[in-house]
Amino acid sequence: MMIKTEELGTRVPRFPDLHAPLLPDKALWEECLFAIGFSDPGDLKDRNGAFGVFGGEGSKRKTAKEILAESFREVAGQKDIDRITVRDITENCGYSPATFYRQFKDKYDLISWDYTRELKDILSRVDGSKAEWQKALICAANFFQERKTYLANLFLHTSGLESFLTNMQEVNFECLKDAAEKSSGGQPMDAFTAMLVRQYVLGSSRFTCEWILGKWKADAEDLAAVYEQTLPLPFQKVLR
Repeated sequence: MMIKTEELGTRVPRFPDLHAPLLPDKALWEECLFAIGFSDPGDLKDRNGAFGVFGGEGSKRKTAKEILAESFREVAGQKDIDRITVRDITENCGYSPATFYRQFKDKYDLISWDYTRELKDILSRVDGSKAEWQKALICAANFFQERKTYLANLFLHTSGLESFLTNMQEVNFECLKDAAEKSSGGQPMDAFTAMLVRQYVLGSSRFTCEWILGKWKADAEDLAAVYEQTLPLPFQKVLR
């Protein structure tokens, strides 16, 4: 039953104090937010479970997807990926399973969304110059270095259609393809160059997996150099 703000009396102020702690009756609080027009209270909570609708001083609003992804990575630091449940993720961040399913189909959908977001953020700064590509490759290598333990869990404990390696290859291909077309002024990539980029992605993703799992002793700078020096020649030609 939808509860109107007028019916809440003194239990919830019409304009809540943003610095006040979350009220004990969380369900009633969420009903209040629905009543005044917010479709998903999960989008309004910060990492500690407090509502930050308008953003306080020094605060940075996160979406429900970002909070759930952060929670998943935290849980993955203590548990194998294939053993993590949706309830593990939501209990860790104070959300309900219903909020999770409003954002993602399952945990593999979350993994794909989170990795795609991170990679697109790295490549979004590329303006088509060789210098910017070099910076982007270094950023990618540093990202893999920083998330090494988490990524190792993904590689070791996902398989079949949900294999992270397979997903990584698909995401990397689409992101590189989009970035190359952006660098060339929006000109579509020809079929031959696309095949070369595909081959590059298959090899570099597998190599990254081996590096993360400890087969190759190299730092992030070496990893970035490998990425740069093995870029397909037609791909390099679009760089200024």
